[in-house]
Amino acid sequence: MPGRLAALAGALLCAAAWPIPAGAVQEARADERAAPGPPIPFVDDFIHDGGVGEWRARPIDRILPATGSIPQALLWVGQVDEGIVVAAEIRSGVTPDAEATLRIGVRGAGDIALPPIGWGHQFGFVVLEEASDCEDREVGEDDPTVCQAWLARQRDFRAALPPLFEREWRLRLTGTDDIREAAAGPAFARLPEAARAALAPLEPGGGPSARSRPIVGTEGGVGIEVLIPWSAFPPVRAPLLEAARIALDWVDPAAEAAWDRAWLAAAGVRPLGAPLDHTITPCAYGVARLLIPGGDGRMSRPASDGAVAYMIPEGSGDLRSLIVLDNVAAGYQYEPGPDTWSPAAYRPTYGVLDVGRGERICTPVLAFAPAGDDAPPVTRATTSEGDWFALQVEPRELEVRRLDDGDLLVKSGGRVVWSYYGSGQCGACPRVGIDMFHISTESGTITPALRFMQTAEPTVRDFEIDVTDDWGTITIYRSEPRLGTDDLEVDWSLTRHCLVLTPGVPAVYEECGSESNVDAPPARLRNRYLSGPPG
Repeated sequence: MPGRLAALAGALLCAAAWPIPAGAVQEARADERAAPGPPIPFVDDFIHDGGVGEWRARPIDRILPATGSIPQALLWVGQVDEGIVVAAEIRSGVTPDAEATLRIGVRGAGDIALPPIGWGHQFGFVVLEEASDCEDREVGEDDPTVCQAWLARQRDFRAALPPLFEREWRLRLTGTDDIREAAAGPAFARLPEAARAALAPLEPGGGPSARSRPIVGTEGGVGIEVLIPWSAFPPVRAPLLEAARIALDWVDPAAEAAWDRAWLAAAGVRPLGAPLDHTITPCAYGVARLLIPGGDGRMSRPASDGAVAYMIPEGSGDLRSLIVLDNVAAGYQYEPGPDTWSPAAYRPTYGVLDVGRGERICTPVLAFAPAGDDAPPVTRATTSEGDWFALQVEPRELEVRRLDDGDLLVKSGGRVVWSYYGSGQCGACPRVGIDMFHISTESGTITPALRFMQTAEPTVRDFEIDVTDDWGTITIYRSEPRLGTDDLEVDWSLTRHCLVLTPGVPAVYEECGSESNVDAPPARLRNRYLSGPPG
């Protein structure tokens, strides 16, 4: 075995406990000083069959020398449409020893970035750099010791996170079906249960597939091809993957149970033959202003200024989800709780609806992608006040119709949602609303045609919404308590809004009538919120 592996064995075994010492974070940053490696070439004639014929004409990436009964191996690394391939040619006719294990390490090229330590509530985010930051906060306990103890705990917690952004697979040459992940999986399993729940999007999933084939001829030996699909990669910074770190070596049997961060950190940055420049949906969402999903029935919230967006690469370059590291925020959370971790991982997802003619609508913040290569996409809709966040829609309740002039009319609702924070006056009450939008397919402009959102207070103030089949009229019902009664009786009224279509002008709904003391409408939306928010 290479001497450096044996020398590191004791140190590696020490790294197996949680938490990893804080020095591991400094070690992770040391990889920026590693010498750059050669580019990873794109291989367009790859066949995943274990044969190495398509590799032999290419420069050898490295040679792993024979060690004892472990034969010599020639290694190649290449990029294909599906991911990264590591090919090995075992050039000896000797059957590999049962302990012959190849390890393959992969991580992104950049350093790991985390939000600042802290937490959030409905008034904003608390950021802690030093223990003294726990003192003199605008809201929170006067005694800073609990906050300071929590800060120390988060520093230990963060020292255990770097392995989650790396992968190390171990492949026994005598059985290519035996591929084990030795970095992120064990590191995730060592975290406390509550921390695993907070970081669930970082749990590794999937892995490489390997195939082998005997080499026919006088040389003998065996060929092995290991395909690492993009979906098995560790999280990398969104939205561009232009380089990675690939490390290859034999596993020292004496250190097989250990994991060596320095080994992968020392691997040079290797540019991809074909960089993966991702677009977040065809509507080209960015990563500057992100939404943290609130879960079923709850509105999302804007991510904090320190949130960091990661992705699992996609060969197609069309991302439909992200992994966002951000600090936990909750209503009235003026002090962090015992299960508050900094950071937590969230997975915002994006929807794409094909509306015909090559045009697409994206959610959760309404966006439109016109057809044609020369038509720049509108990344997000805005109101006259520029409030893009207020234009988040519910994908499951989105409907679209094409107008006579080719433009689009979009309906979101009637919908029932709850506040992310659940704070303030009637913070636990549902919000009832409907949104209508006009999309100009020529300019891509999205214009609100009708926006209605009100807080319902069951038994005091209720709402119902009725939309005619042709969307020509939207009727909004409202109940108010009847004055002078003790039985909480209510009176219902309604307001009608009629669609006005004028050539060359965005569609709009104008008030076209109202009535008082009408019969109570069917309880459609009310049946959805009287039982409270989901979960």
